[in-house]
Amino acid sequence: ETVSAYARPADYPKTDAAAYSRHFNAARKIAGNDLWVFFDTLCIQDQLYTQRIRNVQYNGMVPAQKIFDNLYYLGQMAVSAWAIDTPDGIILIDALNNTDEAKNIIVPALQAVGLDPARIKYVIITHSHGDHYGGANYLRDTYGAKLVASAADWEVMERPASGPFANNPRFSPPPHRGQGDMTVSDGQALSLGGTEIHFGLTPAHTPGTLSLWFKTSDNGRPHTVGMY
Repeated sequence: ETVSAYARPADYPKTDAAAYSRHFNAARKIAGNDLWVFFDTLCIQDQLYTQRIRNVQYNGMVPAQKIFDNLYYLGQMAVSAWAIDTPDGIILIDALNNTDEAKNIIVPALQAVGLDPARIKYVIITHSHGDHYGGANYLRDTYGAKLVASAADWEVMERPASGPFANNPRFSPPPHRGQGDMTVSDGQALSLGGTEIHFGLTPAHTPGTLSLWFKTSDNGRPHTVGMY
């Protein structure tokens, strides 16, 4: 299945945006926290992502979204990818399932939020599973991005695949370390354009799974983002 066949959010071309927002926000307020699940199912998922209520994890499109002042969601329903924008370039976190998704989800998503894919400097591979490294080779080959992973997971990606990632057509081949690619360890940081990404080695899901944290802001208000 190619990206062109992925399920997409329902389109309501004649939506009265002002009226919709008014009713949506009123319903959200009434739902509060105790009825959040019902609100989410009825007012979000069943309206825009009908397939979502029948299938917890599936290949489906999600519009690119600005989450914090310099942090953007670029993924799809089944797996996430993120972009951190800095004055000196873009850091990507994960690369989805394959070349097709990198080319036809990540790249258009960056463009949709006003970012130039040619500014990608680093792609952090959080762990050595195909749904996170799949598009890495394409992003390195196309934009000259440097790939970043832990030593243990580089080793996993550089030996013959096994289990569900062996010869699975859903996943593009794993990357091998190239010139300029990085191997990071517990406690190390990656710095670009005034943003520092701090790494923690948190094995179990894979031998070298990386968790990370970095500073960002929301309308200028400082926050620290953690991902594991």
